[in-house]
Amino acid sequence: MKKIAVLFYIFITCYSQLFAQDVKFIENMTFEYENGHWYKIEGNKQKFKVDEEVITIKLQENKSLSNEEYDRLLNSKFQLEEIRRNKHEHIDLKICDKSDIFSVYEYLNNISYIANV
Repeated sequence: MKKIAVLFYIFITCYSQLFAQDVKFIENMTFEYENGHWYKIEGNKQKFKVDEEVITIKLQENKSLSNEEYDRLLNSKFQLEEIRRNKHEHIDLKICDKSDIFSVYEYLNNISYIANV
């Protein structure tokens, strides 16, 4: 009986770890890992492939970054490079060092002068 309980515990632990790696919940968004790619899941179960090399930010209203702040942002613990910027101040950043997109998201989301990631 003890062997069955131990095996059941190991099975449940392994299964939950596998499941946790396949689905992520961030704020009100759901992401699923499937066939080597992350997908954003919409309410009607539509899947949209996540570009794991590019992330978009928007600065707070009326916020302009000094050269020093901007250099610090791009050369943070993640190597980021500006790809483009639109007239509404959305900035697309390339993730140069193959970092985990969710780690980059958490880092950028905690910077006070960034309104949206």
